[in-house]
Amino acid sequence: MPVLGLLLAFAQADGDVEIGFALLREPELLVEIAVAATGAASGETVFLLSENWGGVQGGGTDLAPIGISGRDGRELELETPAPHRWRVRHDPGERLALRYRIPANDHQASGDPGVFRRPILNESLFHTVGYLALFLPEHFDGELERTVRFRWRGFEDAGWKTACSFGLPQEGALETATTLDRVRHALYAAGRLRLQQREVRGSPLLVSLSGDEWGFEDADFLALAASIVEAERAFFQDFERPFYWISLIPAGPELPPESANMSGTGLSNCFSLALHPNAVLEGAGGMSMAELLAHEMFHDWNGITIRLEEPEELGYWFSEGFTNFYARRLLLRAGLTGLRRYADSASDALRSYLTSPVRDAPNERIREQFWSDPQVQKLPYLRGDVVAMLVDHAIRTASSGTQSLDDVMRELLAEARRDGRRAGTEALLGKFAERAGAEAMERIRRIVVDGAMAQVPDDLFAPCLALERVTAHAFDLGFDLERSMQEKTVHGLRAGSSAEAAGLQEGQELLTWSVYHGDTGKEAQFTIREDGKQRTIAYLPRGAAFEVPRFVPRAGVSDCSQL
Repeated sequence: MPVLGLLLAFAQADGDVEIGFALLREPELLVEIAVAATGAASGETVFLLSENWGGVQGGGTDLAPIGISGRDGRELELETPAPHRWRVRHDPGERLALRYRIPANDHQASGDPGVFRRPILNESLFHTVGYLALFLPEHFDGELERTVRFRWRGFEDAGWKTACSFGLPQEGALETATTLDRVRHALYAAGRLRLQQREVRGSPLLVSLSGDEWGFEDADFLALAASIVEAERAFFQDFERPFYWISLIPAGPELPPESANMSGTGLSNCFSLALHPNAVLEGAGGMSMAELLAHEMFHDWNGITIRLEEPEELGYWFSEGFTNFYARRLLLRAGLTGLRRYADSASDALRSYLTSPVRDAPNERIREQFWSDPQVQKLPYLRGDVVAMLVDHAIRTASSGTQSLDDVMRELLAEARRDGRRAGTEALLGKFAERAGAEAMERIRRIVVDGAMAQVPDDLFAPCLALERVTAHAFDLGFDLERSMQEKTVHGLRAGSSAEAAGLQEGQELLTWSVYHGDTGKEAQFTIREDGKQRTIAYLPRGAAFEVPRFVPRAGVSDCSQL
């Protein structure tokens, strides 16, 4: 049945939205989507999806229009002035049904998040976020709660299971009261999924896994995920959750199992995770699976419930950096990581911040260059993590240990739920000042807004962790990696760099590369071809030396559970 037929059985109230998905396998594999909604009173309706989202550029280029119909099914002329923006003229307030399709693609095979975050459709998986697949009417208020109905057709016949951020469809249908903002910020998936369910304090947790090459058992992943969900809900005392879904798919080529090639996104009632095939739970480099899960799932509160003021980039120090801080803290409190790992993780964050080539950039530069400069993109994660350490310390000091940053986070959540208040830099700093004092927060403000360098007190994590000074190096590959990857040729080699000393030369043909970005303790490896022969050049990507603080566990301290 064409997907439009899915919508005809729905009752049609003016504010309702109906969305149908149909899997078609003949004569070619595709997913057909229909969106039904009441057109604008002006007689002209624009349907939109995101032009850019999550590093994906050119939203809408994966979709092809079929048509649009009005009252009584008559066809209307659909205009497509841009891939992400379609328009139709119609009778004022007329009910409209837009139809389009997603053809099969190979996005899942790419290791680039800018590719595999696009709508995926192949012989075993359909996977997309609403931002990049759902054309929704521009004139509808995205924050107004309304009835949204979903229908799925053809998936069960193919042996595929379906899921979305609002629950598991029953007999191919699901109805929910939600906002269009949350519909956009949602995940929709179908395929040869293995569905695992568990209750966390009486609330359902769904885990779906795709792929068979993982370096861990489904049950182990489910147990880890459930433990983190419980720890984070316990922190906020927020167990009244009707549904939460963690989706795991493979993306990109196989890599060494311990590689840390992970990509996660927190979405409506959902965490979407993509890993390279044959990944393991505890990687040797970079962020562990537990840390990634803890970070992304914490966004369910910090980022989704506690929302940022626009432009959001100016608040990423809070939504991303504080989330890094709490991922580390809550894993330790839950017993899912040890004190040594906690100390190493906090030390890595501090070192990476202090040695960042853009450390002193003002917050405004993050707004301007977050999506275009990889170093600037990392800065709010690092700066915000260190700022969270300092704010927590300041509140504990001012209150003689009776309060901490935890109290502020819970208060922010309550305010966001009570009145929908958005979090902005000045309001957040004012909130912190109520407990830490104006003088301490003025120092924090200079760090966050102006880019002043953070000064770390020796007793930051006392009595559990001591602070010592060690020599570290700025992360420096010694050449222009971005341009070199694009052109498959070494470019921008700097004289005197570690790359030059190891044997890299300007203009060499670059075949493969393996880099632990930001980690100066792991070798960067590059395969080059010269004189018709391949060889691998490996070196530690170290630049200028710095003295930086490092945290180490103190002997004889028995209780560090509240770090």
